[in-house]
Amino acid sequence: MKKLIIAWTIFGLIFEFGILYTLDKFILVDSYDFQVTEIKEEPKEVADINTVVKEGAENISLSYSGKYIAYKDDSSLCIEDTKTGASNKVPVQNKIMYYKWLENRNIIAFVEMNENGEILLETYNPADSSKSFVQEICDHTKNMKVENMATSVLTNVYYVDIRRGDSKGFVYRIDRNTDINKVNISAENLGNMKTIPHEDRLIYEDKSNGKFFVTSPDEELKFNLDSPMSLLGIDKNDVIYMGQLKEDKVVSILYGKISENTSNWKTKTLEEPVKTSDIFFNDKSEIIVNNESESSVKNIMTGKETEYSGTFIQVNNDFVASIDNDRKLKCIKFNN
Repeated sequence: MKKLIIAWTIFGLIFEFGILYTLDKFILVDSYDFQVTEIKEEPKEVADINTVVKEGAENISLSYSGKYIAYKDDSSLCIEDTKTGASNKVPVQNKIMYYKWLENRNIIAFVEMNENGEILLETYNPADSSKSFVQEICDHTKNMKVENMATSVLTNVYYVDIRRGDSKGFVYRIDRNTDINKVNISAENLGNMKTIPHEDRLIYEDKSNGKFFVTSPDEELKFNLDSPMSLLGIDKNDVIYMGQLKEDKVVSILYGKISENTSNWKTKTLEEPVKTSDIFFNDKSEIIVNNESESSVKNIMTGKETEYSGTFIQVNNDFVASIDNDRKLKCIKFNN
């Protein structure tokens, strides 16, 4: 009996070994003998883009949805439908001094000097080629230029920064009732300025001392940092973005709302120093950084990268725009 038990035990071991050998050599061989291959997501272009940007076009920018592209051709402001290629010149009496697409609108605001030497704020809607007068700002004087414009479509307010030569200049506020007044600006050397979308408040920087101020009521926006900073922008959710600088490039970004103490704002450190002009924000309050040398943009909140070809133009909420070597406009959707 003992010999029989031993025999069956040996037989069981041999049978089990045979099964394991068969599984190892023939059945499971493909389950672990493999190589990992990275699958790279192909760029997805926005459909039906049919725009070829003419050589020599300057100050190129797209409307919020990418439906229209604006550029300066000599002294004319041209607006083109990116799908049909139809182009129009905005009718003006004399010259365009400044223009900017309104947030979340396919409407462009611009400042022109008319034949009488008056500086006018107007808008243009390319959908029906309609031009609308907003307000006369001031009379033109020698060496006058429009440095900047900050707008809010929610409060329907415009802030226009006008300089007279090397002077300090003035910031004019135009509201929904087309009332106009000069804003009391504390800066000796006004830098960037932005509006808070849901409030009639202007944030601006004084480049002479590195301070930041907010209007209505007037107060200083203080930060407990020794390094210089720059106002980068404000997104549609009223989140303010400040860049901490090192040798004029951004090394980290502080962000938060005006209602919060700045000591409680969040901080995002960048992988490498970045120009202020290469930092953007989307409607989800995410930060997007352009890497021109790599022809890619990166959402530093999600880590997702999107490649583009040619010359970088801008980042919109859903895509990155560029002009390829054949001058064709390319709009590449962000990788999600």
